[in-house]
Amino acid sequence: MQPREVAGYLVVPVTVTHPYRGVDRRAFVPTITTDMSTAPAHGQTRTHAWEFARTAWEREAFKIYEEDLSPAAPDDLPLIAKKSTAERIKDIIEPYQGEHEVLSCHLVPITGIAGSLPARTNEGLFLGHDVAYPGGDFYSAILNGLYRNPHPELLRKFRSRLNTFGLFSAVSDLAEYLEDFRNLVPAERGSEFVVYELFLCGRSQ
Repeated sequence: MQPREVAGYLVVPVTVTHPYRGVDRRAFVPTITTDMSTAPAHGQTRTHAWEFARTAWEREAFKIYEEDLSPAAPDDLPLIAKKSTAERIKDIIEPYQGEHEVLSCHLVPITGIAGSLPARTNEGLFLGHDVAYPGGDFYSAILNGLYRNPHPELLRKFRSRLNTFGLFSAVSDLAEYLEDFRNLVPAERGSEFVVYELFLCGRSQ
């Protein structure tokens, strides 16, 4: 993760593990699966995921997604640049993949939260702060330390500090939580995490 802030949008299922509403929710990302044909069409080389799509709706959603990736984000962090694109993708996929919502994400390196984050305006409903991988499967230290594989010590110390969306409202809790999580979950001791400041966008509310 580069030492700078990155912003963009994710389209995620409404809920997977209640009440958690962070980024570790199987975000919609164009993916070439084993049941998609990998043979070149008419001798042409395929270079985009949408060219392998099986259905019209997948092709449309994949294409507009790939055309609007945030140019400021690293290659392994697939954030959508514009809210309107994320909302269009949500509309396309919901009849086939169920209810989704659009998250506005501001990523900040964990070393950049010693003070307070700048106030955001006109972003939507503030959900809170998540601590997760900067891309990939968006593995969340909050979801995995307090919900999926709850550690008794983390539960005792931090569960009462979470808000109604299963996230931390106060940035002052983030570094302390991550330090304890790494100490108690040795497999994640060397993993890279960043802070996600999350808002639920207007049409998803």
